[in-house]
Amino acid sequence: QSGAFDTTLIERSAWFDGAADYMARQNGSAFTNTKEAIFSFWIKRCKFSTQQAFFGSVEGGAGGFILQFNSANKLWVYAAGATKKISTQVFRDTAYYHIIVSFDTSQATATDRIKVWVNGEQITSWTTDTAMTLNGDISGLVGAQTGSETMHIGNYNNTVANYYYFNGYIAQACMLESVSIQQGD
Repeated sequence: QSGAFDTTLIERSAWFDGAADYMARQNGSAFTNTKEAIFSFWIKRCKFSTQQAFFGSVEGGAGGFILQFNSANKLWVYAAGATKKISTQVFRDTAYYHIIVSFDTSQATATDRIKVWVNGEQITSWTTDTAMTLNGDISGLVGAQTGSETMHIGNYNNTVANYYYFNGYIAQACMLESVSIQQGD
């Protein structure tokens, strides 16, 4: 079930048709700190029960990460070549969700290295909860993001092909490098 274009949504939101729409960005230079980052999005889903990425970043040979909904409508964080978190909660509401994902691999407690909030509530129940390596780089932020290595809003790109197109609206997408909510930023 796909939703039709809706002009009454958050001002300046982008509508992704689930077939070929996405935005790409190359950073052009290396990130200062590859161990901490915050991502924030307002997301309104128009199609359910399909794997859909709302953000993805990849580096050739170094891996990457994906923020997405899986086909069971659960929030999925994939990083460093493996699934890290799959929510217990399902997301089948057609209203906007505010999603914040904060990475900080310097955290001594393994489960604190990735934290996720939806609509201001931290998700603490996960069907999968695999830790990132202590003080490891966030895969997908290590390189300079040049050439075919790009960050995508609205899908995931593995430098060969685009995958998991998002069907819905995304507004106020934001990434903050070198900070994390875990550090009080």
